[in-house]
Amino acid sequence: MQLYNHRFKSREDLEQFIDKYIYQAKSVLIQLFCGDLNTQNVQHVLGILKEKLPNAKVIGSSTTGEIIEGHIYEDTISLSFSIFKKTDIRIAYYPRADYETGKNIANNFLVSNTKAIIAFSETLKQDSELFLEGFCSINNIIPIAGGNAGDNYRFKETFVIFEDKISFEGLVVCALDSDVLNVHTNYSLEWNTIGSDMTITKADANTIYEIDYMPVEEVYRYYLGDEITDNFPSSVIEFPLVKVEDGVQVARSVVTKNEKGGYIYAGHFKNGDKVKFAIGNIESILSKSNNLQNNIAKNPTEATFIYSCSVRKMFIGEQLNYEFGLIEQMAPTAGFFTYGEFYHGKTKNQLLNITTTTLSLSESNKVKLKKMLPPKKYNRTMLTVFFDKN
Repeated sequence: MQLYNHRFKSREDLEQFIDKYIYQAKSVLIQLFCGDLNTQNVQHVLGILKEKLPNAKVIGSSTTGEIIEGHIYEDTISLSFSIFKKTDIRIAYYPRADYETGKNIANNFLVSNTKAIIAFSETLKQDSELFLEGFCSINNIIPIAGGNAGDNYRFKETFVIFEDKISFEGLVVCALDSDVLNVHTNYSLEWNTIGSDMTITKADANTIYEIDYMPVEEVYRYYLGDEITDNFPSSVIEFPLVKVEDGVQVARSVVTKNEKGGYIYAGHFKNGDKVKFAIGNIESILSKSNNLQNNIAKNPTEATFIYSCSVRKMFIGEQLNYEFGLIEQMAPTAGFFTYGEFYHGKTKNQLLNITTTTLSLSESNKVKLKKMLPPKKYNRTMLTVFFDKN
């Protein structure tokens, strides 16, 4: 397979790009990553694709930043063209991202040689974690990659793309069907947990009301200070709660709060879950980027899709170009910053936050050995908060 990327500037540039690299290809998946949230601009690009490549499969998402060839971009319409020789591509749109949709996809959309699913979900009206749970109730083997759509931290309106249509609700999925396709998923969190275990004592899906029998806001005030609720939720998004599930550290960021005082997170909790606060440390995060690179390098890789959390972009910023550059050394890359990433752990698909997740693909069995950059060293923490109240 081959991966080509293009940042839209004009109709003429896009048409020339397609004529040069894509026009004769038969099996093409196009992913649109739209930091430009003007849907008229996006629809214009979709019209060009429909005209020039009527048989290509097109999916996409609004973003909080685009990742192209190891670099971060903002406010662009970035197009990723994947050309396959031995893989069939099927796409579908579902108006709801919920448990029943997950079951439906697992029962009716998969075929015998489906190797992976790429899925993008609208974020603010949907519950993609329920979709993943429904899917895994039927099939816990096929990995799902992708994530929740972003909107440049506005938290007002996200969208997904199916063919030449933009939808402000629902879920778009792509199946990769092949007898030869190698599929490998990886992830990196490297946020440091701090303090003692706390227990969720009152939760409803993605909303926490009490921790250790205290109102959730009191817990945040106690550990982080009264000023932490100023400029909410931006003031607390950097302090996720972390639990361990299926052998994976799962971080959950606050998105907003409801009228009953509950904090709403980008993912679910259950009563009895053990959680800790966590903070980010740039040295730890970026020095361990080589671990992610090494895991990718062990397997055949012709292209890697990166679906990374918008919180990482907010607090690590352009230094993430180092992490993405390491991945780009292995093979061409493309992706976007999400409001939650889909990842297949030991036994199931999960919704993660604050991670960089990767989906590496190859129609070849050859492992390409490349000279890799040495780890960088950093000497400062991103946040200087100490939990000394336990």
